[in-house]
Amino acid sequence: MKRGELWIGSATADFAKKPRPHLIVQANPYCSDEAESVVICPLTSFIQPQIRYRVILNPNLNNGLEQPSQLMIDKITHLNLQKLSAVHLTILDYTSFT
Repeated sequence: MKRGELWIGSATADFAKKPRPHLIVQANPYCSDEAESVVICPLTSFIQPQIRYRVILNPNLNNGLEQPSQLMIDKITHLNLQKLSAVHLTILDYTSFT
């Protein structure tokens, strides 16, 4: 697990109960197997253009997304590693952002 990767997971917070992609934002030295949780930024496919600080990620061959999604940077939280799937989508490149 590394910063910049997208992983599927389910949080316990009201806004993130269903499985969704999460961007790993925690620094790499703290993303070890010994960690119990990781700092994440959840994504949503419900685009709200009026929330300008939510960056939109467009699907491409590299990121594994199926539809445009917004990074919910106003909902950054931590997620127990057991809540993440065993497979991650990708490492983001900066061409995904608009």
